[in-house]
Amino acid sequence: MIAIGSCVGSEKRFARFAKPGIQRALGLDAPLLIRREQASISAAYNSILEEARELPQLDALVLLHEDTELRDPELEGRI
Repeated sequence: MIAIGSCVGSEKRFARFAKPGIQRALGLDAPLLIRREQASISAAYNSILEEARELPQLDALVLLHEDTELRDPELEGRI
């Protein structure tokens, strides 16, 4: 299983860029580890890494900025 982690500062940017790409590349059931209103992006990503450690079926974690768009529908297979 591949999970996505993202620090979201702007819901609009996340909804416009990251979320559609995640759904296209990994489907609607991909685990999303989202952090909002964090003190820093480092704190957010460290928190995501801690949570991801607890996912028993995790093969990979992709850390993705809110305004990054995944365009490769074959991403899961490539990873």
